[in-house]
Amino acid sequence: MRILIADDEAVSREKLRLIMMHFGEVEAVESGAEAVAAFEVAHMEQNPFRLIMLDINMPEKNGIMVLLEIRASETERNLSIKEKAIVLMVTCKTDKGHIVSCVQAGCDSFIAKPFDMPIISEKLAKFGISKKSAGPPAVNSPEDQKPAVEENPVDLFRDASLYLNRGDIHLPTLPRIRSKFIELSKTGAAFREISDLLKKDLALSAELIRLSNSAYYRGYVENKTLDQAISRVGLAAIEQIIDDICSRKLHSMARKKYRRIIEQLLKHSLACAFSCEAIAREKKLDLSVDPFTLGLLHDIGKLAFLQIISEMESKGKFDPEISTEQILAALEGHHELFGSKLLEKWKYAEIYVQTVLYHDSLGQVESVNDALGLVYLGNIVAKGKGFDIESANPKPPAEPDMEMLNGLKLEPAALESIGNATFKFMEKVQELF
Repeated sequence: MRILIADDEAVSREKLRLIMMHFGEVEAVESGAEAVAAFEVAHMEQNPFRLIMLDINMPEKNGIMVLLEIRASETERNLSIKEKAIVLMVTCKTDKGHIVSCVQAGCDSFIAKPFDMPIISEKLAKFGISKKSAGPPAVNSPEDQKPAVEENPVDLFRDASLYLNRGDIHLPTLPRIRSKFIELSKTGAAFREISDLLKKDLALSAELIRLSNSAYYRGYVENKTLDQAISRVGLAAIEQIIDDICSRKLHSMARKKYRRIIEQLLKHSLACAFSCEAIAREKKLDLSVDPFTLGLLHDIGKLAFLQIISEMESKGKFDPEISTEQILAALEGHHELFGSKLLEKWKYAEIYVQTVLYHDSLGQVESVNDALGLVYLGNIVAKGKGFDIESANPKPPAEPDMEMLNGLKLEPAALESIGNATFKFMEKVQELF
């Protein structure tokens, strides 16, 4: 595998080069212009780079500019999604504001400085990239030379990303949300009661906030909460939206192997949402968004990814069909980036995008704001009470790193109390499943 590194800092560039030599043939350059030139030459020689690593902060032509040129060149060459290079951005922790721009420009993931071999190995493993064998090269049989597209998690991620860029995404709703909404409407329920019902559904919450900020409904002020969205869209339009979503043939719910994963995901999202709301109340946080909705949407990338992969599978895009293990591995490795791409596409406020992008990787940011820390804690509380999806690599629930959370520190007794309240809440919402 050919690897291209671009970094203007000599020490960082050499350190990365020495690490990446364990993974393939490396070419390292010190400027963005040289990176673009090397990329073009490699294609002209029909020996392209499979992996490109770009430092964001390079003078004259920074990493984002290089990324945009590379993606534009690949488009001009009519390269398929599998022929395009995997591009990782190398960032400092202070670059968190740039990561969203990188996502928009088409990066596949990012690595934060300072890095080492274990960090890079773990990141590359998510793309099916491992170290070169220390022994002599094996002689490949014809069977070995067949492309193993189905076995590589990155192919699922990149295929789904291409689908995301091309079309609309329709997320599955809670099984009984429509009948419950009709029941409330017929009995003349108050606005608050209807709002409390709708906010429990990830798909409806996401769609209503997106729609309320669309060109048709958008006002002078951007909506950041579900209550604002409901007020702007109106109950009559909401009923039509619910009918539309619930009447669609959603492939992920129709296919048996996805149902359990989706149910677990929806339960986890609800448990995290309630935990976030309880923690925010306990710490008297004053956020610009609703803590419940913030927690509800944190794993939206997983739900969207499942829906897309299921739809592609139903159209015969994968032969043979992908396994549950492959799906779970791809979800685990790429849901943050995929979710942030989705919310960027839907023009969500930055606070949502940043939370989706970093809630499982606080070490990638310089400082943890209240919204991010809240979801990080809510996520751990939900998992600790057993509300989590299956994992390709099961791990015991993490202990929260309170030192990273600044003013959000909570004593174990307070977390346990919130966890117990979360469990009781989840018992009450079982009727929606």
